[in-house]
Amino acid sequence: MKAIAIVLLSLVLAGCVSNIAKDFGKPFEVRLEAKPNQGTVKVLTKAQGYRSRGKKDGYIGYKPGQSGLTFFAVKNERSVLNCAGGADWVITHVQLATEGDPDEQKGTNFGEEQPDWLEEAFPDVNLDNGDLYPPVTPDLGTTFLPVNNKNAQEGFKLVYYKVTLSPCDDEGGTVSPVATDPAWGNGGRD
Repeated sequence: MKAIAIVLLSLVLAGCVSNIAKDFGKPFEVRLEAKPNQGTVKVLTKAQGYRSRGKKDGYIGYKPGQSGLTFFAVKNERSVLNCAGGADWVITHVQLATEGDPDEQKGTNFGEEQPDWLEEAFPDVNLDNGDLYPPVTPDLGTTFLPVNNKNAQEGFKLVYYKVTLSPCDDEGGTVSPVATDPAWGNGGRD
């Protein structure tokens, strides 16, 4: 009888853990391509996740209680490459903003002080300026960047992200960095 009770308790606990696990660690990938002639970054990934219907490319939605990683990857570059490893373009800056145009999914307060709740969603953010991945020179940039989204703020929030790509081979200084700024739709904690 004791053995049956232990087995039943184990099954109940396993069910609880699997319910927790299904909403923990949800991965999304956003593929980016530098468009220096247009002065921008093209987001190659369609809207995905929670509340993604009708959203623009690059939108990522995490439902209430769900957390996970967003992987930013530069098109045509091998993962975890840098300029020294032969990359053409690398990620050199990621900033967050809490204000913007929800219809256009474009942030307006990049580089400014951000509200405290943003740290509940993105624990690595610098609230003084919204830097999530502080600006680096191209030789220190990367082609693949994972970002932890805890989605632990209260209620649904749009968080705008601005990813900057910089060229590796620009000794003459003729090619400027380019950026894009879609949004995360965070459902918040349950």
